Amino acid sequence: MPGVRDEWGQALADLHPLEIERGLRATQGRAFVPTLGEFMLLCRPALDPETAWHEAVAGMSVRDHGHPGEWSHPAVYRAATGFAWELRTSSYPAQRKAWGLRLQREFARGWGEIPPPTLRITEAPVRTGPPPDHIRTQIRAQLASAGRFPKQPDAKP
Repeated sequence: MPGVRDEWGQALADLHPLEIERGLRATQGRAFVPTLGEFMLLCRPALDPETAWHEAVAGMSVRDHGHPGEWSHPAVYRAATGFAWELRTSSYPAQRKAWGLRLQREFARGWGEIPPPTLRITEAPVRTGPPPDHIRTQIRAQLASAGRFPKQPDAKP
């Protein structure tokens, strides 16, 4: 069946080896051999735009907390970063067409790499008020060694 072999070969040529492994693992335990279209979805579940949307929402939420997230394909990550506002503020039905086009464009760009999440700046608690006594003693000693004498509190009559 050379025609079938050629068709499958052309379709699988665009897949990354990790995606083919994912598809083969997903076929284990199946009663019937999948069609080419079914196998492609098993290899690259993000080919379904709605599945990719939900993956992107979850992945961006996790990245917001400084974790890398789970991405089935770097194209889903790239589409999510360019669509971040819509993922947070809209729904899939409202963005279905625009998301599908963006996802298709990113898949056409190929595999690529997913960068690590950016470092997050955490807020440290701010202390207010006068310094503790041991710090005051150090300040007085430094001022005295510099030839400056700290102001003494006024004596009360």
